[in-house]
Amino acid sequence: MSVKPATKESLDVINPREKRRLFSRENRQIDSPFRIKTDILNEFRNRSRSIRLMTTDRRSLNSRIIHFDDRYLYIRIPAGFRIEPGAKMIVSFPTELGNYILQTVVHQLKTPVLCLRFLDPRKDKRYIAGESHGIVYSLLPEDSPLLNDKRLYIIRKTTVEADHSITVEELTGRFDSFNEEGEMVFKALNRYRSDKELKGFLINISRGGAMINIRDDRVKRHSMLFLETLMEIPQGYCCLRLFGYVCNVNPDDRVCIRFLKRIESDPVEYIFERWAVEYE
Repeated sequence: MSVKPATKESLDVINPREKRRLFSRENRQIDSPFRIKTDILNEFRNRSRSIRLMTTDRRSLNSRIIHFDDRYLYIRIPAGFRIEPGAKMIVSFPTELGNYILQTVVHQLKTPVLCLRFLDPRKDKRYIAGESHGIVYSLLPEDSPLLNDKRLYIIRKTTVEADHSITVEELTGRFDSFNEEGEMVFKALNRYRSDKELKGFLINISRGGAMINIRDDRVKRHSMLFLETLMEIPQGYCCLRLFGYVCNVNPDDRVCIRFLKRIESDPVEYIFERWAVEYE
């Protein structure tokens, strides 16, 4: 008797309020410090301004720049700070006009010097959808508890099947406590429900976001949406139920969405590649 391989599941905790602040109008995504206006950049270069570091496990600290070039940023870190090579880290350059946000990965750590390699926030390949590929979306109102209640979190559940099928679904949960391992414990995980679900079309998609076509005057830049779509191939599928942040609304009803967290699971690329080929 054959035994069907077990599915693989993982959970990730997302703080929607932190993500919203990160993506807000006061923040500008950059792929290099050289994108910062020269006179402001010189203040970071001569260490009269501090930078802010944020790790994926919600640690944060202030630091100052030692040096940077076209690829790497060298900073000073306090004694006892530990992080592994390959870990992601956000670097914020605070200014009076807003924050410049640089995504990085840890290249090398030799205390007290940390070397970070720049990441391009738009590096992911985009896959083109076929004509009239549908999506369902709903708009989160500004007074939504998810955007205002400090105990509500988004829990991303990723399920991978043996045939590469993948479901990436974001649930909502209320924080209760920490367990002995220091992990967050939630009272319940619930599917997000909206009073009004609307239909639109998917134009393209990547691990980090999507472009959709909708005609909805309520949707503005910086709005939060909840999206659902299904991509099928002869052997396998990708089901996405994700929250997204509106980066831009174009005059032709094309809306650019950034997911609150990049999809890291490799099978999604397998599905995207085969799904998009069908329409080329």
